Amino acid sequence: MLTEFWNDTALPALLSVLSVALTIGTAYAIGAIRAWGAAQQAAWLHATIASAADAVETAVAAVNQTLVNDLRAASADGRLTLDEAQVALDRAITLARRQLGAAGLTALNRALGDNVDQVLTSMVEATLNETKADDAHVSDFTLREEQLDRLEAEILRRTP
Repeated sequence: MLTEFWNDTALPALLSVLSVALTIGTAYAIGAIRAWGAAQQAAWLHATIASAADAVETAVAAVNQTLVNDLRAASADGRLTLDEAQVALDRAITLARRQLGAAGLTALNRALGDNVDQVLTSMVEATLNETKADDAHVSDFTLREEQLDRLEAEILRRTP
């Protein structure tokens, strides 16, 4: 009689309870793994963008110290021409790309898609704007309004 009870009632009930518990446990584990993966992805993305920002800040400072100061000193009005400003911008982007290296550029490309140069350009411009806001004097990278408009049009033209 006990064997019958075990085989007919208790064992199927126990298997049902274990099946439900296993299903709930699996769903919980999958949710926890997904949440952990999302947190890791967010941390990776933050680190990638922070690395790019550091590279851009370093590049802007280097170009400002080496190229822009020399160009401004040689200029009659102390301002950069559009061509000189474009050279400085391109040099800053090149230095930022070099500092990021192949691994950093690959990570940035993975995070941002094919817009790496556009994003680096925007980051350089944002860094310059911060520099202007922080300095009591006008930044060495100051561009006239028409120069900014022309550079923006060029950036938009290059964007696919």
